Amino acid sequence: MPRRTRTRPPSPWPPPEQIPRDNFRLTAEQRAELLELLPPRLAEIAALPEYQALGCRTIADVAVQACEECVQCYNTIARARQNRQVPTNPANVARAINDLMVALRPFASGAVDLETMDVIATALGLPTDDHTAHPAAVTTCLAKLKHALAVQERAVRGRRVRDEAHRDLMVLCGYIGFCLQNLYETNSASMKDTMQARFLDRLLTFAGIPHPNAFDNPKRLITLLHS
Repeated sequence: MPRRTRTRPPSPWPPPEQIPRDNFRLTAEQRAELLELLPPRLAEIAALPEYQALGCRTIADVAVQACEECVQCYNTIARARQNRQVPTNPANVARAINDLMVALRPFASGAVDLETMDVIATALGLPTDDHTAHPAAVTTCLAKLKHALAVQERAVRGRRVRDEAHRDLMVLCGYIGFCLQNLYETNSASMKDTMQARFLDRLLTFAGIPHPNAFDNPKRLITLLHS
């Protein structure tokens, strides 16, 4: 069976207003355990008034609150994916790019009428006062787009196929690592990679998110934090 018949463009995301936000919350005991894993320095610094209004007394509370919100975003995206029939993977993205390049051919070659070229020029923000020059500007612009898409299609086809849940986990862990690192640096604190991995392991465990175990695979968790 030809490869093209096995791939389809990824399903579109539903409108944001149709995606219910996850309401994950840590229990008081879980929150206390995570606070114990953070550098003591963070618990000594009072949070800014706007964070205190949200119940965060210290920078450590802010860190845990930020991580909780990251989990909420992860869960929200995971739920939205359940309504998408065709996943986002390299083959399907390459198919979508190829379909777009095919659709652009009559426009990039100037084969459509001038009124249509006017519409495209306006949408692209190109000047439309010179009716002898702007069709060429449109075709040049679209030809550049087609070339860029062709380069991207080749790059996408060469990528390793990862499932969407794994990619989402990488984004979640990377953002948590970024948030924690930012709080350390701005508040003169530090935390060893192994302790960060332990913190991440407990957070993901509380959230019920599958992940590498901190004791069996600490290096994998550390890699995810820095992804």
